[in-house]
Amino acid sequence: MGPWPGLKGVVTGCIAGWFPGITATAGASLASAVSKERDPAGFISLTASIGTVTSVFSVVTLSVSGSGRSGTSLVVKEIIGDGLAGFCSDAFILILFSIAAASALGYAITIAAGRLMSRIVDTVPAEPLADGALVLMSALVLLLTGPWGLAILAVSAFVGMLPQRFGVARVCLASCLLIPAIMTQTGIV
Repeated sequence: MGPWPGLKGVVTGCIAGWFPGITATAGASLASAVSKERDPAGFISLTASIGTVTSVFSVVTLSVSGSGRSGTSLVVKEIIGDGLAGFCSDAFILILFSIAAASALGYAITIAAGRLMSRIVDTVPAEPLADGALVLMSALVLLLTGPWGLAILAVSAFVGMLPQRFGVARVCLASCLLIPAIMTQTGIV
């Protein structure tokens, strides 16, 4: 696979990195709408590079403007405090080096885990594996958030199935992230 899907992801990630609520998948869908990515490996490369770039830009946005575009960057701000203020502060440089190291390590782990999982998945029937994942996820939601969390999971699962039923892309559901983020940023709520 050539470098083009990754480069498209970098450009899209640079654009999406400044806007709150735009996820890597939404950015990949937008990039694919502009320039069709037919190869699944290319789409994965595109999505991964958008995710990495938006993470970096989230830290850049936090250090420059003081406001985070994601929950993770807001947690980083709470932990570091005012030490992240400024584009070339010590904390900012340390976070950038941490992101680079984590990306390199994550790449190596992903390749190794992917090879291992491809061997395991071939031996396990897909239906029981999916049923087990659904049961585990539901149990964790119930354990961590209680009955209200389970109710929200059920409603969100139902809403997540609607686009497929009506033959539209699931990226349309990104408004559940964008609208509240925009309303919060503009001070409406």
